[in-house]
Amino acid sequence: MTAFGDRVRAGLGDTLVRRSGPLLTPVIEGLVGPATTVDDLVAETDGGWAAIFDLDVTPAPATLGAATGTLIPAGLTLEQQRTYLREQPGRRRGSASSIIAAARAAAPGRLVDLFERLGSPWNLEVRLTGGSNDPITLAAVETAVRAQKPVGITLTVTLVAGASYDHLRLHHGTTYDAQAAAFGTYDDERTHLPEGGTTP
Repeated sequence: MTAFGDRVRAGLGDTLVRRSGPLLTPVIEGLVGPATTVDDLVAETDGGWAAIFDLDVTPAPATLGAATGTLIPAGLTLEQQRTYLREQPGRRRGSASSIIAAARAAAPGRLVDLFERLGSPWNLEVRLTGGSNDPITLAAVETAVRAQKPVGITLTVTLVAGASYDHLRLHHGTTYDAQAAAFGTYDDERTHLPEGGTTP
């Protein structure tokens, strides 16, 4: 029986429960079943909030976002919605931090760089490092960052398949001197592709 069902059964009293027989449990579960989800959402979490208002456990971050004035873009996974709501880029719309936060929410686990004034004060580039040129990820990031960029700014999003920091430390040294000897510039290091046979 669910926790909600147990509470209902306890509220009926020992005498009624004893006299009701074996059908009482399925009757209670049938009656409280539709309300169990609601009961779970209003149950208090370890943080002292009802679950619906606890960002770490709520199954509906978009509802919590609407209650706090943050509109979460459509198409994000549950964890991406939580990340977006934590960073609340909408409150800093147009800023570099809001653009980066939107890109991170749409492409979790990737390194995000923002390059401004590329040949013109009106050009921005969001560069994602790690992984491959996945058109679905690229489209999701473009949608997310375009909702944050200032009007009149030209924005491009680039996916770069680069090596992880762990790979660079393992195969090119653990000191800055070793890294500098292996790569001429930071861009060379950042866009370095793992050598054949060095990845699992």
